[in-house]
Amino acid sequence: MVKVHVATLGEVYVIVYPKALGPYNEEMNFNLLINCSPLNVASAIRRLDCFSGVIGAIGDDFLGCFIVNALRKENVLTYWLKIKKLRTTVAFAVKDKYGEKLLFYRKPYVKTADTELTIKDLPIYEILGSINVLYVSGFSTYKAPLRDTVFYIMKNALKENVETVFSLNLTNYLKISFKKLLELYSKFIKYSTVLFMKLREVEYLFKSKNYKFITYKLLEKFSNLKYVIVEHGKGVFVRTRKTTVDRLFGEVRYVDLRGSNDAWISSFITCHFIKGVNLEDSIKIANTAFKITCGKPGVLGSFPSSQELESVILKVAK
Repeated sequence: MVKVHVATLGEVYVIVYPKALGPYNEEMNFNLLINCSPLNVASAIRRLDCFSGVIGAIGDDFLGCFIVNALRKENVLTYWLKIKKLRTTVAFAVKDKYGEKLLFYRKPYVKTADTELTIKDLPIYEILGSINVLYVSGFSTYKAPLRDTVFYIMKNALKENVETVFSLNLTNYLKISFKKLLELYSKFIKYSTVLFMKLREVEYLFKSKNYKFITYKLLEKFSNLKYVIVEHGKGVFVRTRKTTVDRLFGEVRYVDLRGSNDAWISSFITCHFIKGVNLEDSIKIANTAFKITCGKPGVLGSFPSSQELESVILKVAK
Protein backbone atom coordinates (compact mmCIF):
# COMPACT_ATOMS: atom_id res chain seq x y z
CA MET A 1 0.00 0.00 0.00
CA VAL A 2 1.33 3.43 -1.00
CA LYS A 3 1.93 5.80 1.91
CA VAL A 4 -0.51 8.70 1.63
CA HIS A 5 0.26 11.81 3.64
CA VAL A 6 -3.30 13.15 3.75
CA ALA A 7 -6.72 11.64 3.05
CA THR A 8 -9.71 13.95 2.67
CA LEU A 9 -13.16 12.72 3.63
CA GLY A 10 -16.65 14.03 2.96
CA GLU A 11 -19.00 15.38 0.35
CA VAL A 12 -18.26 14.96 -3.36
CA TYR A 13 -20.11 17.00 -5.97
CA VAL A 14 -19.78 19.17 -9.06
CA ILE A 15 -21.17 22.67 -9.58
CA VAL A 16 -22.94 23.95 -12.68
CA TYR A 17 -21.72 27.54 -12.65
CA PRO A 18 -23.23 30.38 -14.72
CA LYS A 19 -20.94 32.75 -16.57
CA ALA A 20 -23.23 35.73 -15.93
CA LEU A 21 -25.13 37.31 -13.06
CA GLY A 22 -28.88 37.01 -12.63
CA PRO A 23 -31.60 34.40 -12.99
CA TYR A 24 -31.21 31.54 -15.43
CA ASN A 25 -32.35 32.07 -19.02
CA GLU A 26 -32.15 30.22 -22.32
CA GLU A 27 -29.16 32.21 -23.56
CA MET A 28 -27.05 31.72 -20.42
CA ASN A 29 -23.76 29.81 -20.67
CA PHE A 30 -22.36 27.59 -17.91
CA ASN A 31 -19.13 25.99 -16.71
CA LEU A 32 -18.86 22.65 -14.93
CA LEU A 33 -16.62 23.12 -11.89
CA ILE A 34 -15.21 21.28 -8.91
CA ASN A 35 -15.44 23.32 -5.72
CA CYS A 36 -16.10 21.14 -2.69
CA SER A 37 -13.72 21.14 0.22
CA PRO A 38 -12.47 17.51 0.29
CA LEU A 39 -11.55 17.65 -3.41
CA ASN A 40 -10.06 21.13 -3.10
CA VAL A 41 -7.87 20.23 -0.13
CA ALA A 42 -6.63 17.00 -1.72
CA SER A 43 -5.68 18.88 -4.89
CA ALA A 44 -4.01 21.76 -3.02
CA ILE A 45 -1.95 19.38 -0.88
CA ARG A 46 -0.80 17.39 -3.91
CA ARG A 47 0.43 20.63 -5.50
CA LEU A 48 2.64 21.07 -2.45
CA ASP A 49 4.42 17.80 -3.26
CA CYS A 50 2.65 15.60 -0.72
CA PHE A 51 0.59 12.51 -1.56
CA SER A 52 -3.15 12.88 -1.06
CA GLY A 53 -6.26 10.80 -1.67
CA VAL A 54 -10.01 11.34 -1.51
CA ILE A 55 -12.48 9.20 0.46
CA GLY A 56 -16.04 9.52 -0.83
CA ALA A 57 -18.65 8.33 -3.31
CA ILE A 58 -19.49 9.24 -6.90
CA GLY A 59 -22.11 8.04 -9.34
CA ASP A 60 -21.59 5.76 -12.33
CA ASP A 61 -22.12 8.61 -14.78
CA PHE A 62 -20.22 11.21 -16.80
CA LEU A 63 -20.14 13.61 -13.82
CA GLY A 64 -18.38 10.97 -11.74
CA CYS A 65 -15.89 10.51 -14.59
CA PHE A 66 -15.40 14.28 -14.70
CA ILE A 67 -14.44 14.28 -11.00
CA VAL A 68 -12.05 11.33 -11.35
CA ASN A 69 -10.36 12.84 -14.40
CA ALA A 70 -9.95 16.22 -12.67
CA LEU A 71 -8.38 14.58 -9.60
CA ARG A 72 -6.09 12.38 -11.67
CA LYS A 73 -4.96 15.45 -13.60
CA GLU A 74 -3.83 16.82 -10.22
CA ASN A 75 -2.22 13.43 -9.40
CA VAL A 76 -4.61 12.88 -6.46
CA LEU A 77 -5.21 9.23 -5.58
CA THR A 78 -8.77 8.09 -6.34
CA TYR A 79 -8.87 4.45 -5.27
CA TRP A 80 -10.89 5.31 -2.13
CA LEU A 81 -13.66 6.86 -4.26
CA LYS A 82 -16.55 4.40 -4.28
CA ILE A 83 -18.65 4.25 -7.45
CA LYS A 84 -22.35 3.92 -6.64
CA LYS A 85 -25.26 2.89 -8.87
CA LEU A 86 -26.65 6.39 -8.43
CA ARG A 87 -26.20 9.82 -9.94
CA THR A 88 -23.26 11.98 -8.88
CA THR A 89 -24.31 14.83 -6.59
CA VAL A 90 -24.64 18.17 -8.36
CA ALA A 91 -25.29 21.77 -7.32
CA PHE A 92 -26.45 24.67 -9.46
CA ALA A 93 -24.99 28.08 -8.65
CA VAL A 94 -26.95 31.30 -8.96
CA LYS A 95 -25.00 34.57 -8.93
CA ASP A 96 -26.26 38.07 -8.28
CA LYS A 97 -24.79 41.35 -7.02
CA TYR A 98 -25.03 40.07 -3.43
CA GLY A 99 -23.01 36.91 -4.03
CA GLU A 100 -23.92 33.37 -4.98
CA LYS A 101 -26.17 30.58 -3.75
CA LEU A 102 -26.07 26.85 -4.40
CA LEU A 103 -29.12 24.75 -5.19
CA PHE A 104 -28.27 21.12 -4.37
CA TYR A 105 -29.66 17.96 -5.92
CA ARG A 106 -28.90 15.88 -2.85
CA LYS A 107 -30.64 14.46 0.22
CA PRO A 108 -33.23 15.30 1.49
CA TYR A 109 -34.46 16.37 -1.97
CA VAL A 110 -33.10 13.47 -4.00
CA LYS A 111 -30.91 10.43 -3.31
CA THR A 112 -27.47 10.82 -4.91
CA ALA A 113 -24.12 9.10 -4.56
CA ASP A 114 -22.09 11.08 -2.04
CA THR A 115 -24.47 10.76 0.93
CA GLU A 116 -24.67 6.96 0.45
CA LEU A 117 -21.09 6.14 1.42
CA THR A 118 -21.12 3.35 4.04
CA ILE A 119 -18.56 1.70 6.29
CA LYS A 120 -18.73 -1.46 4.15
CA ASP A 121 -17.61 0.51 1.08
CA LEU A 122 -14.15 1.19 2.47
CA PRO A 123 -11.03 -0.64 3.75
CA ILE A 124 -11.06 1.68 6.76
CA TYR A 125 -8.22 0.18 8.78
CA GLU A 126 -6.04 -0.07 5.69
CA ILE A 127 -6.69 3.62 5.03
CA LEU A 128 -5.96 4.70 8.60
CA GLY A 129 -2.78 2.65 8.63
CA SER A 130 -1.46 4.39 5.53
CA ILE A 131 -2.10 8.09 6.28
CA ASN A 132 -0.65 10.77 8.55
CA VAL A 133 -3.54 13.23 8.47
CA LEU A 134 -7.29 12.93 7.93
CA TYR A 135 -9.13 16.04 6.72
CA VAL A 136 -12.91 16.05 7.26
CA SER A 137 -15.46 18.55 5.97
CA GLY A 138 -18.34 19.41 8.30
CA PHE A 139 -20.71 19.51 5.32
CA SER A 140 -20.49 15.71 5.26
CA THR A 141 -22.15 15.39 8.69
CA TYR A 142 -25.65 16.46 7.62
CA LYS A 143 -27.07 13.23 6.19
CA ALA A 144 -26.76 9.48 6.86
CA PRO A 145 -25.26 7.08 5.97
CA LEU A 146 -22.35 9.38 5.04
CA ARG A 147 -22.59 11.06 8.46
CA ASP A 148 -22.30 7.70 10.26
CA THR A 149 -19.38 6.63 8.08
CA VAL A 150 -17.53 9.87 8.78
CA PHE A 151 -18.13 9.49 12.52
CA TYR A 152 -16.84 5.90 12.54
CA ILE A 153 -13.69 6.82 10.59
CA MET A 154 -12.95 9.83 12.80
CA LYS A 155 -13.44 7.82 15.98
CA ASN A 156 -11.01 5.17 14.79
CA ALA A 157 -8.55 7.71 13.41
CA LEU A 158 -8.15 9.08 16.91
CA LYS A 159 -7.42 5.58 18.21
CA GLU A 160 -4.78 5.16 15.51
CA ASN A 161 -3.15 8.52 16.40
CA VAL A 162 -3.99 10.07 13.04
CA GLU A 163 -4.12 13.87 13.14
CA THR A 164 -7.74 14.69 12.32
CA VAL A 165 -8.58 18.13 10.93
CA PHE A 166 -12.27 19.08 11.09
CA SER A 167 -13.37 22.12 9.06
CA LEU A 168 -16.93 23.28 9.82
CA ASN A 169 -17.83 24.35 6.25
CA LEU A 170 -21.16 25.67 7.46
CA THR A 171 -23.71 26.10 4.66
CA ASN A 172 -27.30 27.26 4.29
CA TYR A 173 -28.03 24.15 2.21
CA LEU A 174 -30.24 22.87 5.04
CA LYS A 175 -32.22 24.94 7.49
CA ILE A 176 -30.95 23.70 10.84
CA SER A 177 -31.17 25.70 14.06
CA PHE A 178 -27.84 26.73 15.55
CA LYS A 179 -28.57 24.67 18.68
CA LYS A 180 -29.09 21.45 16.69
CA LEU A 181 -26.12 22.25 14.48
CA LEU A 182 -23.89 22.86 17.48
CA GLU A 183 -25.04 19.58 19.02
CA LEU A 184 -24.31 17.79 15.74
CA TYR A 185 -20.87 19.33 15.24
CA SER A 186 -19.89 18.66 18.87
CA LYS A 187 -20.09 14.91 18.24
CA PHE A 188 -17.42 15.25 15.56
CA ILE A 189 -15.27 17.88 17.25
CA LYS A 190 -14.92 15.40 20.11
CA TYR A 191 -12.79 13.18 17.83
CA SER A 192 -10.82 15.99 16.16
CA THR A 193 -7.31 17.20 16.94
CA VAL A 194 -7.61 20.35 14.80
CA LEU A 195 -10.70 22.54 14.36
CA PHE A 196 -10.86 25.14 11.57
CA MET A 197 -13.63 27.78 11.49
CA LYS A 198 -14.45 31.03 9.76
CA LEU A 199 -15.56 34.01 11.85
CA ARG A 200 -19.12 33.95 10.49
CA GLU A 201 -19.37 30.30 11.58
CA VAL A 202 -18.22 31.21 15.08
CA GLU A 203 -20.79 34.02 15.25
CA TYR A 204 -23.64 31.78 14.06
CA LEU A 205 -22.88 28.76 16.24
CA PHE A 206 -21.75 30.46 19.44
CA LYS A 207 -23.59 33.80 19.15
CA SER A 208 -20.40 35.67 19.88
CA LYS A 209 -17.84 37.71 17.96
CA ASN A 210 -15.23 37.05 20.63
CA TYR A 211 -13.51 34.27 18.73
CA LYS A 212 -10.48 34.29 21.01
CA PHE A 213 -12.63 33.43 24.02
CA ILE A 214 -14.53 30.79 22.02
CA THR A 215 -11.29 29.05 21.03
CA TYR A 216 -10.25 28.99 24.69
CA LYS A 217 -13.57 27.44 25.75
CA LEU A 218 -13.41 24.82 22.97
CA LEU A 219 -9.97 23.66 24.09
CA GLU A 220 -11.29 23.55 27.63
CA LYS A 221 -14.29 21.42 26.64
CA PHE A 222 -12.75 18.98 24.14
CA SER A 223 -9.74 17.17 25.53
CA ASN A 224 -8.52 15.78 22.19
CA LEU A 225 -8.30 19.18 20.49
CA LYS A 226 -4.76 20.48 20.04
CA TYR A 227 -5.42 23.45 17.74
CA VAL A 228 -8.42 25.72 17.22
CA ILE A 229 -8.11 28.00 14.19
CA VAL A 230 -10.30 30.94 13.17
CA GLU A 231 -10.03 32.79 9.87
CA HIS A 232 -11.38 36.20 10.88
CA GLY A 233 -11.26 38.14 7.61
CA LYS A 234 -8.13 40.17 8.31
CA GLY A 235 -6.02 37.17 9.19
CA VAL A 236 -5.93 33.91 11.13
CA PHE A 237 -5.95 33.26 14.87
CA VAL A 238 -4.56 29.96 16.15
CA ARG A 239 -4.81 28.76 19.73
CA THR A 240 -3.01 25.68 21.01
CA ARG A 241 -2.73 24.42 24.59
CA LYS A 242 0.58 26.26 24.93
CA THR A 243 0.35 29.42 22.86
CA THR A 244 -1.69 31.73 20.63
CA VAL A 245 -0.76 33.26 17.28
CA ASP A 246 -2.72 36.00 15.49
CA ARG A 247 -1.20 36.78 12.10
CA LEU A 248 -2.74 39.23 9.64
CA PHE A 249 -2.86 38.57 5.90
CA GLY A 250 -1.58 42.02 5.03
CA GLU A 251 -2.43 43.41 1.62
CA VAL A 252 -4.60 40.99 -0.39
CA ARG A 253 -5.63 41.28 -4.05
CA TYR A 254 -9.14 39.82 -4.05
CA VAL A 255 -10.08 38.26 -7.41
CA ASP A 256 -11.82 35.03 -6.36
CA LEU A 257 -12.30 33.86 -2.77
CA ARG A 258 -13.79 30.44 -3.47
CA GLY A 259 -10.72 28.28 -2.77
CA SER A 260 -8.93 30.55 -0.30
CA ASN A 261 -9.73 28.83 3.00
CA ASP A 262 -9.05 25.39 1.54
CA ALA A 263 -5.69 26.72 0.33
CA TRP A 264 -4.91 27.96 3.84
CA ILE A 265 -5.71 24.73 5.67
CA SER A 266 -3.96 22.63 2.98
CA SER A 267 -0.76 24.62 3.33
CA PHE A 268 -0.93 24.52 7.12
CA ILE A 269 -1.44 20.74 7.14
CA THR A 270 1.42 20.22 4.69
CA CYS A 271 3.89 22.48 6.46
CA HIS A 272 3.12 21.75 10.10
CA PHE A 273 2.04 18.10 10.16
CA ILE A 274 3.84 16.60 7.16
CA LYS A 275 7.02 18.66 6.80
CA GLY A 276 7.43 19.53 10.49
CA VAL A 277 7.66 23.31 10.07
CA ASN A 278 7.16 25.25 13.32
CA LEU A 279 3.78 26.80 14.10
CA GLU A 280 4.66 30.45 13.41
CA ASP A 281 6.24 29.73 10.03
CA SER A 282 3.47 27.32 9.04
CA ILE A 283 0.88 30.05 9.63
CA LYS A 284 2.96 32.55 7.66
CA ILE A 285 3.25 30.15 4.71
CA ALA A 286 -0.48 29.30 4.87
CA ASN A 287 -1.33 33.01 4.82
CA THR A 288 0.78 33.38 1.69
CA ALA A 289 -1.08 30.48 0.04
CA PHE A 290 -4.38 32.17 0.97
CA LYS A 291 -3.28 35.43 -0.71
CA ILE A 292 -2.02 33.70 -3.86
CA THR A 293 -5.29 31.80 -4.24
CA CYS A 294 -7.40 34.93 -3.69
CA GLY A 295 -5.50 36.66 -6.48
CA LYS A 296 -6.43 34.13 -9.18
CA PRO A 297 -9.76 33.24 -10.83
CA GLY A 298 -11.17 29.75 -10.44
CA VAL A 299 -10.62 27.08 -7.80
CA LEU A 300 -8.39 24.08 -8.52
CA GLY A 301 -6.23 26.08 -10.90
CA SER A 302 -5.68 28.81 -8.31
CA PHE A 303 -3.90 26.67 -5.71
CA PRO A 304 -0.15 27.40 -5.60
CA SER A 305 2.55 24.85 -6.27
CA SER A 306 5.36 24.47 -3.76
CA GLN A 307 7.71 26.31 -6.15
CA GLU A 308 5.29 29.24 -6.54
CA LEU A 309 4.78 29.44 -2.79
CA GLU A 310 8.51 29.41 -2.11
CA SER A 311 9.21 32.09 -4.74
CA VAL A 312 6.58 34.44 -3.28
CA ILE A 313 7.88 33.94 0.26
CA LEU A 314 11.47 34.62 -0.86
CA LYS A 315 10.36 37.71 -2.77
CA VAL A 316 8.56 39.07 0.32
CA ALA A 317 11.57 38.28 2.51
CA LYS A 318 13.79 40.45 0.31
